[in-house]
Amino acid sequence: MQNIAIGEKKEQRMLSKEKIAVCKADTDFYIKRLSGEALTNITSEVPYRHRGFCISILTSGDMEQYVDFDRQMVTGPAITMLEKGQIHQQIFGEGCELIHIYFTPEFLMTETQCLLNCWGCMFRSSVIRMDEDQLKEVLMYCRMLINEFRQDRPRKDAVLRSLLSALIISCGRIASPEPVHLKNEETQPQSMVLQFKMLVDKHFSDKVHVADYAEMLYITAGHLNDSVKAVFGRNAKNLIDEKRIMEAKRLLYLRNHSVKEIAYELSFEDDAYFNRFFKKHTGMTPVFFQKQIREKYN
Repeated sequence: MQNIAIGEKKEQRMLSKEKIAVCKADTDFYIKRLSGEALTNITSEVPYRHRGFCISILTSGDMEQYVDFDRQMVTGPAITMLEKGQIHQQIFGEGCELIHIYFTPEFLMTETQCLLNCWGCMFRSSVIRMDEDQLKEVLMYCRMLINEFRQDRPRKDAVLRSLLSALIISCGRIASPEPVHLKNEETQPQSMVLQFKMLVDKHFSDKVHVADYAEMLYITAGHLNDSVKAVFGRNAKNLIDEKRIMEAKRLLYLRNHSVKEIAYELSFEDDAYFNRFFKKHTGMTPVFFQKQIREKYN
């Protein structure tokens, strides 16, 4: 527990040094239109970690962004969708104009929160290209959100939640015109698979076996594997391992902890097993990855 606390304090110190005016950790929702000098003021010198979800609508211009260490060039009009916990950096070119939206999972309407469990299903890429008609639709919701956000009226949060939900669904339709369905919806209920994804996001650091999640869902491990594969094209163990590997990469970048401490935090038996696991999935040792990624971004 002490290791985790030290890490959190370290991460908070890193975040506090950055000029991220729009990604505040002390608010549930934020929206702002940005251009010119305002964009310069929020550009971070190094990638940082999101504590909530972020949607950026780039209406014009070009920007370079890094999402979990992958470099992307984005030309407007486009939308960038970022999940909670991702490592992220945006570098804005001249003439960039964008609308930036930040929200926590708790801020969403209850019926819309399920969308976050399948964020990767809806938004297979963190960048969504738009045509002019799609841009007009997205901007319509953004204008209403900005107007409501600036006002102090009764049931303001309820209106913001409804408009935000509509915006997310609109973005989802642009990203994936065809809804995600299971191959056999009668025997493989999609709601159960999304519940599994939610449980993995919450428990991946301490529950690492498919049987753990099958027990929580009151089904067999085999049935869970079949259902997950029908939706994601990969079995349940693959999803758990991918989540652990990505979190390991993020911790190796963010923290000055030893490999042994990170292995303990992610519930590996020992640092030797963590080394083997990490190299199997990435082709490099944790120490080499940490050195390489910090040299690249720092």
